[in-house]
Amino acid sequence: MLLAGACCLLFACQSNEELQKVSQESNAPMFLEASIASGVLTSRTTTSEQGVSNFELTDRIGLFQPNGDEASCWEYGEGGWTTETEMNWENKVEDFHFCAFYPYQGTATRSSVPMPDLTVQTGELERIGTFDFLVGHRTTSYVDAAGVVSFTEDNAFRHVYAMLKIVVNKSSVEDELTIHQVSFEGQDIVTTQTYSFGSSFAEDRLVSGSPSTSVLTLTPEVTVAEESHTFVVLINPVTLSSSLKLSLDYTRNSIRYSASTEGLVSEYTGGKLYTYTIRLKKENILIEGNSIGNWESQVGDDIWVDENHTSEEMD
Repeated sequence: MLLAGACCLLFACQSNEELQKVSQESNAPMFLEASIASGVLTSRTTTSEQGVSNFELTDRIGLFQPNGDEASCWEYGEGGWTTETEMNWENKVEDFHFCAFYPYQGTATRSSVPMPDLTVQTGELERIGTFDFLVGHRTTSYVDAAGVVSFTEDNAFRHVYAMLKIVVNKSSVEDELTIHQVSFEGQDIVTTQTYSFGSSFAEDRLVSGSPSTSVLTLTPEVTVAEESHTFVVLINPVTLSSSLKLSLDYTRNSIRYSASTEGLVSEYTGGKLYTYTIRLKKENILIEGNSIGNWESQVGDDIWVDENHTSEEMD
């Protein structure tokens, strides 16, 4: 019995020594994989009419290592995510917390990551990914993750901004419709922000810059050749004191009109898609339906909007 106990004690000591030896190793290479969280729809660099997209080649994300304040740059290529400077795990057994963001910014620190300028959006679907901002958190160990810091599945990147999709339908196929201007108005909807990482999504926060910017104006000057035209924009996650105001300036059948509505919702949550379908009709605009969801559809009530004739007839 004493011999057996001594052997167990010796084995335990050897195991502790081996564990300590493994834990002190710091040259294990680090790898990375990433995806974007989604319900039915996602959005990033390329976005289809249904909003579906993924990371594209040459996309770059920033990764903060545990206790690090400078982000390493990882670029997506044919072979996956790579970085110019090899990154290593501190050890192979402990859990470490990583946080990451897209798009990469060389000036970023953990408490201050610059976010895209939303005031220069064009409303074009194919360019929406230029203004997207994504973040991720991941706690894992080398052993559990086989050396890969994986921002996928439950740990996938999340959208910070809210997305608005405005579908403008003509009242009839024969109508000649040109949209000159579309504007959105609400407190701080496109104010410059920086992102500050905490230890989890719940502890992350947005820091508003100055000046406060409450109006986003698009000047598409687009002639609607088909039955409808779609505008897609991103805004800050906000809770407004009153509903978001939407205004349109357009020419229909050589007559100039302007119209606006405050019938949209007042609360906009990051990662949600807010869709409004508008039909332009004489004397008013009918918002035929609206939906709010985590990139999923949920039809809402119709909203009527007053239309104003500008007394300007077009040649």
